[in-house]
Amino acid sequence: MKRMLREQNGVLTVEGSIVLPIFIFFIMIFLNFSQVYRAQNYIAHNLLQASSLIAAESYEQDVSALAGAGTELSKMFDNFSDMFKSSSQIQAEYTADQAKSTQALIADKMAEAAGGQSILEGNLKSFRVEDGMDFSRSTYDAGSREIHIVVEYQVAFRYPFFGIDTITLVQNAKAYLWR
Repeated sequence: MKRMLREQNGVLTVEGSIVLPIFIFFIMIFLNFSQVYRAQNYIAHNLLQASSLIAAESYEQDVSALAGAGTELSKMFDNFSDMFKSSSQIQAEYTADQAKSTQALIADKMAEAAGGQSILEGNLKSFRVEDGMDFSRSTYDAGSREIHIVVEYQVAFRYPFFGIDTITLVQNAKAYLWR
């Protein structure tokens, strides 16, 4: 028996040096994707809660950042169309300001759904969400009273592989405003 073991010396070392790194690599990939899944699940839950909160506060004065944008914009252009030649510049500035306030409203509702701004920021940091969340593609249709909240964010991998450090995710939620 001892003679047989002496003749086979080193076989386990070769197999271990091939299988063990492959096994560790797959474990690291699994941990990366489980981290992305947890971040995506957390943000999806808070996004749905935020859309429900916004839909519940659907009075025109409460969500003027979403609902009143079209009427205020048309009134402004009716008043100033004769005075200014570059109405497209005014529209761009007003739309940019309106978009910032809309994004702030959505971000506040997401923080409220998460239990507070500090809780949301702490959880996003633990999920390695980088550069915050971008709500710039969110829309509101005044005719159907439908809000479409779109959030885009990047999650950094804990164990980068093949030169991939982050992944960009986009999630959305739709809700109808209450009448």
